Amino acid sequence: MDLGVTLTGVIIVLLCIIPFVIMSQNSKRKKQKKLQNLFDFAAKNQGNITQYDLWHKSSIGLDETNNTIFFVRTLQDKAITQVVKLEDIQKCQLINTSRALNDQDGHLKVIDKLELAFTPRDKQQAVIVLEFFKVDSDSLTLTGELQLAEKWTNLANAQLNALVQN
Repeated sequence: MDLGVTLTGVIIVLLCIIPFVIMSQNSKRKKQKKLQNLFDFAAKNQGNITQYDLWHKSSIGLDETNNTIFFVRTLQDKAITQVVKLEDIQKCQLINTSRALNDQDGHLKVIDKLELAFTPRDKQQAVIVLEFFKVDSDSLTLTGELQLAEKWTNLANAQLNALVQN
């Protein structure tokens, strides 16, 4: 009788744990695929990524040797890729598109879009925009995108300052 209860308990525990193990493995596989896509994109453009970040539908990487940023964003199963050669860039700034809402607790600021805007040295060239978050295509809440956008703005500007000093 004790063996039957113990065996049943073990089976129930395994049935509860297995879905979490499967979800974890799937998450690792997706992350690895996203990272591989970023590294492949950089290699295709003669880049070697030294720093990177991955999040929801996007990945970004920096090649410090060649002063190049690589960006991959997947929307509706289509990859949007961009290369930013920092030697052609004057500055990088974070664009935070938000709106104010009034609720019972007072004013609430809602972020609709986060983008990095790279202003080229050549005034004839268009500004390069990397979309970090958009409420229409991402989740309704931010999950670290603001901090990542701030980090990459600072990282890009530090790299641009190092280029100017050389």
